Amino acid sequence: MNAMFLTRRFIAAAFSLLLVALGHITARANDTSGDEYATTYVCKQKTGELQASVPLNTSAGYSKMEAVYECYADFSLCQGDRIGGLAFSGVNTGGAQQRHLEVWMEQTPSSGVPSGRFTSMDYLSKVFDGECTVNSGGSSGQPERILEIVFDTPIVWQSGNLRFTIICNDGRPGDEVLFCNAYGGRDCSFVSAADAASASSKPERTAMPLTTFIVSTPVRYVSGTVSDEQGKGIGGATVQLTPWLTTSPVLSAETDGDGYYRIRVEAGNGEFSPTVWAPGHTRLESPERFTVKDNPVKDYTIYGSVTYPAGKRSTIILPTEPDATAGRYYTLTGRDGTRILFNRVMQPQANMPYVLFADRDYHVSLQDMDLSIEPGMTHAGGLTLAGRYANGSIVVTTNTVLMQLDEASQTGEAMHALLLGDYTVLDPEYCELVFSDEVLSSVAAPASVTGHAVLYDLQGRRVGTQPRPGLYIRNGRKHVVSR
Repeated sequence: MNAMFLTRRFIAAAFSLLLVALGHITARANDTSGDEYATTYVCKQKTGELQASVPLNTSAGYSKMEAVYECYADFSLCQGDRIGGLAFSGVNTGGAQQRHLEVWMEQTPSSGVPSGRFTSMDYLSKVFDGECTVNSGGSSGQPERILEIVFDTPIVWQSGNLRFTIICNDGRPGDEVLFCNAYGGRDCSFVSAADAASASSKPERTAMPLTTFIVSTPVRYVSGTVSDEQGKGIGGATVQLTPWLTTSPVLSAETDGDGYYRIRVEAGNGEFSPTVWAPGHTRLESPERFTVKDNPVKDYTIYGSVTYPAGKRSTIILPTEPDATAGRYYTLTGRDGTRILFNRVMQPQANMPYVLFADRDYHVSLQDMDLSIEPGMTHAGGLTLAGRYANGSIVVTTNTVLMQLDEASQTGEAMHALLLGDYTVLDPEYCELVFSDEVLSSVAAPASVTGHAVLYDLQGRRVGTQPRPGLYIRNGRKHVVSR
């Protein structure tokens, strides 16, 4: 009886744990957001000069204003953003005023208003027709948002620029309001003080109004896991998303005990680049750029240790002095034509890159190391041996060639180095890597030439595989060829 009771309790407890686990999994699976939006006020410029007729002449019986904004360049709008209205800043010292406004708008490929005339309104859609309040407030030194127009139906921006026209048909003389205009704006606006019957008369050209768009951006989520080289989740790691070419804020989140993270992105259609780090691990600064509009799942690997395999050629760069007994270390010493020369170093120094031929699997733990140190470089013969303590990419100039020196890298680029040079110096197709254990003046024992061994004469010129008897250079050593 007791056994049966315990069995039932065990089953119940296991079922409860299963429900908790399923709930945890479901929460992660539901990262895809629905119709969730974050509303922001987006403005190209924060300041501007004051002008009475922009964006409408509140003291005229009839006024009409037209403007075009380059949305991506001016506002960094993204496909799918909803434009729900317009707002204007300025000064109104005469008390709140009611005005009847019409707003017409279209998405257009054009980037400016033609000089001297209004553009045809045939392709414009009316997005607002009603009463608005021009609020009292502001001063010449500190304008305030005094007019806000909320559209009846938001405009879903897809591409191109935004052209809009605002009409005020009940202005009153003496009720003048100063609005901010975009000083130095590259486009222009037009304001006409004519009545409706003569609205086609030549308009007055003024500076572009300083318009604030009321934008609702889809909320998105970026989620995933941060793991070490063995696939184990890393708790307490930081994932940071840096916006690409926008003024959106830098976003970040910390992973939970399983290495899971989730970041809410209110600039839901923007592009971001990731940076990931954790104590005792290499830092990942990825050149990747991705959009978050599809709620992406991004998993990252950072390294808490690096293993350089035995019998393989690897590059190594460490902020502490490497173990000199792990194998043979070589440093870049120069070049001879197409040969890249490396010489053995018996006591490798801290923070410098080397090429390692490991005699055994050389395992390096990073837990107690300071990975913030800037690694050094070795320059010789127009070449550079350089590395970094991360598994990101090394930023180089356009004409630089990169040569990966590792025969079998099992850890990406973490704690590894690269050989850099331009095309005239480093041609990966024809270069020969020469690793010398002794000085070039020593003479190696005579040996026959077999296969396609590459030989050079004493002037550094490449010779064929059937040379005449004599003294040559082979694999960085003097080599005697005899019959």
